[in-house]
Amino acid sequence: MEQHYVGLGVGLEETSLCVVDSEGKTVREVKVSTEPAAIRCALEGYADRLSRIGVEASSLGLWLYRELQAESLPIIVTCGCHCRRCATRPTETMLAGLRR
Repeated sequence: MEQHYVGLGVGLEETSLCVVDSEGKTVREVKVSTEPAAIRCALEGYADRLSRIGVEASSLGLWLYRELQAESLPIIVTCGCHCRRCATRPTETMLAGLRR
């Protein structure tokens, strides 16, 4: 079964969610409320294929990490400040790091 990777771009009210396959092809892009339940709902159809979910380190990102990890989702916290390309292509850079 093909694995999928998810990048979360967390905002105060909305979170951008991007799902890519193992070849980097975008499978789904959507904006959801910055709530664990909304993110879980957006990922329901991919749950059995999720390899990793990445969220950037921030106060909201850490909160989402704790909440989604408690649901047994494969989430990790990434530090975007160490990525040179993050300033111009944050989601692509985060997703590339998730596939490592």
